[in-house]
Amino acid sequence: MTAGTGLTGGGSTGAVTLDVDIGTSAGQLFTIDSVPYCAGSKKLQMSPGPTYVWSCVESTSISDAAGNTKIEVEHTANENKIHFSTVGIEHMIIDSSGYVGIGTTSPAQKFAVTGGAYISGNVGVGVSSPTAKLDVNGAVKFGNTSSTCSGSSEGQQRYNSTSHEMEFCNGTSWTVFGSTASVPEGTMCGSRVVTCIGSGTTPSYDTLSMAVSCQGQTLSITACDGGTSSKPVAVAGCPSGYSGFYRFTGILIGPPNYFYYAIGCYKN
Repeated sequence: MTAGTGLTGGGSTGAVTLDVDIGTSAGQLFTIDSVPYCAGSKKLQMSPGPTYVWSCVESTSISDAAGNTKIEVEHTANENKIHFSTVGIEHMIIDSSGYVGIGTTSPAQKFAVTGGAYISGNVGVGVSSPTAKLDVNGAVKFGNTSSTCSGSSEGQQRYNSTSHEMEFCNGTSWTVFGSTASVPEGTMCGSRVVTCIGSGTTPSYDTLSMAVSCQGQTLSITACDGGTSSKPVAVAGCPSGYSGFYRFTGILIGPPNYFYYAIGCYKN
């Protein structure tokens, strides 16, 4: 290169100085493609000012001709992130911790999605080979919601943190699991046999009788009255909306005498 306008220094060989007004300010970059002495995959790039240093650098992105759809490594030096953009909008990122974010630039977990997602197959949580649409190995936590129950939300579930009960949407209203609202009056459940022995006040249970529950609650009697025809004092364990009952079923003459009663609950 021979020194001329804008050039100072030696003749056709040796070092020369090229003074170029590039119209940039401190912090901006100036890049020239296909510069001699840089490898084919590299560019000559000037570092941010105020002291400008030229160096051959690898290209940090793959983009279309318009430059608005691209995969870019690092927006800033040592950012250690990979950015995925289409039509000038960033949609996905892999951060320095290896966390993947879709619709978010700050994923808080290994995989974070902001927005809806469609999955056609089975999903396993703690399960490597799920056999159902959602297969979970472990506990599932439900939260509360203030949304109104309607036909479009029928089948949804929530944990009511005020009443401390699990509820489901039946298409009209949020309903407690095991609710007795639709059970006809007088319906009985949880029948079993108990024994009051002689004048004793501690009840025993017929070992041949199954401990049937009513609405998920196992019944019991708290005590016998200890009278000549000893009978249960009260039936315990009936769910809300039910009352306990007992009915004499027989006696085994002793002594001591064994008085048998069938107990259960009936819907009020």
